[in-house]
Amino acid sequence: MVDDKKGNLPVLKHIRPTCKGWLYLDDKGQFAALVATEEKENGEIWIQALEIAKKYQGYGLSYKLLEKAHNNGAKFLSVNKKNEIAIKVYKNYGFKIYDETNTMYFMSVGKTLKKYINESKDASTIDKDFEKKSDKIFKYIDINSKEALKYITKDWINDKNAEIAICKKDNKLAGFVYINKSGSIGPLKVYEKYRGYCVGEELFKHAVEKYKGKKLGVYSDNEVAIKLYKKFGFVETGRKKYKDGDEVIIMEKKNR
Repeated sequence: MVDDKKGNLPVLKHIRPTCKGWLYLDDKGQFAALVATEEKENGEIWIQALEIAKKYQGYGLSYKLLEKAHNNGAKFLSVNKKNEIAIKVYKNYGFKIYDETNTMYFMSVGKTLKKYINESKDASTIDKDFEKKSDKIFKYIDINSKEALKYITKDWINDKNAEIAICKKDNKLAGFVYINKSGSIGPLKVYEKYRGYCVGEELFKHAVEKYKGKKLGVYSDNEVAIKLYKKFGFVETGRKKYKDGDEVIIMEKKNR
């Protein structure tokens, strides 16, 4: 969350104290991206700032940040008329101009964001969808293939379906997901160095669509994971509480 880090990061100096938002730092503690929202007196929630460090542009973060803000009620924003790239990005995600002044456009969006894949070269460093670029950064390999044995040992293969993610830049294991024969998904893991590139989401998507995973357990305080699973149609079907106080939510894929 955007909170007491303002003193350490100059990019946050212009964020008003009344704003709430999400701040992303890389593994060195350097600024990667942020989105800030602000609730007005009439109850409307506005996106007050959306910024992505240059080195992290082109990974679909604009959509991810807008989605976070939108899921928390933000449906309005203003943008300078000279900022043609930002205007194009917002329009591509479903925002529409509803008012204007001499220098500003005022834009709003409905109940859902439109997920956009931009093919043009001029704006590709800002709003290219993650899946488009992900294929260039990571490759996903079935654990039972011969190629997988370059990255894992045979003891990984234990009568299960599974897939691993390999980072093409350093040729190392980035994450993995298991699916057993009954359709239970887990564990799913992404190593810290490779987090923030939607590897976990892609692995989970494959677990559901390719390997027919249909049920799982998740700790009740893992809000990020629960939100991801709901996105793929999983619903809570039960809970299990352990003696140490931990609680696990049982989720299953809803039949449509």
